[in-house]
Amino acid sequence: MHHPRSPLPLLLPLALLPLASAATPAASTAPASQPALQLTGAILDPHGKPAANYRVALHANPPLPKPLDALSDAAGRFTLSAPPGDYQLTCVPDGARSPIAIIDHLLIKPNAPPQPLAISFAAAFSITGKVRLSDGSPAAGWTVRATFLSPDGALELDTDAQTAPDGSYSLAGPYKNVSFVDVISSPQPDPAKNLTAPAADINFKLLSEQEEMKRVR
Repeated sequence: MHHPRSPLPLLLPLALLPLASAATPAASTAPASQPALQLTGAILDPHGKPAANYRVALHANPPLPKPLDALSDAAGRFTLSAPPGDYQLTCVPDGARSPIAIIDHLLIKPNAPPQPLAISFAAAFSITGKVRLSDGSPAAGWTVRATFLSPDGALELDTDAQTAPDGSYSLAGPYKNVSFVDVISSPQPDPAKNLTAPAADINFKLLSEQEEMKRVR
C-alpha cells in the first residue's frame, strides 16, 4: 500500500551515474596528519533550489578513525573539516543508507585555501500530464507527487510539483522506474502505478464529493 511521504529533493549528479550503495574507495592516499582544512559547499536540487537535510560524508582507505560528515541546512549549505587526502564523498538523505550521489575521488591538497564545493544535480527522467477538476476545467495549484524507485528497489525518492494555471505538471527524477504518481487531494483520485519514465499524458481528474461517495460504497 502506498503511504504518502514527505517530499525529498531528487538528486542525480551531473556527469555521474546514480549508485545504490556506497562503494569502498579505491586505494588512495590516506589523510595526512596535518591541520584540517575547511570544505564548504551547497547542495542544489534540479531546479537550483537548496536541498536541506542531506548528509555529506568523506570516506578514506584505510577508514578514518572518526566520521567526517555534515548535514546540509535549510539553505543547502554544509561545512566539513578534513585533513589533506584523497577521499570519496557521498551524499545521502538523512536517515537513509543508500547514497544519492558518489564522488569517487575528491582530493584535498595540503595548504589549500578553503574552496566552496558546489554539488549541483540534474534529473534524468520525467513524468508530465494534466490535472482537471471534476467539471473538466484545469486544476491549478494542486500538488502532484511521483515516487521514483532505484533499480535494486533499495531506495525510493519522492518529488512534488504544483500544477500550472492550465493544470499541467512536470516531475523529474533520477530513475526510470516510477512506483506511483498521485495528486495530493481529498478526495484523492486513483494513482497511476508502475510507470516507466519518461512518460507523458499521465492525467488525473479530481473527484467531486458525490463521486467519492459512490466510489467508497
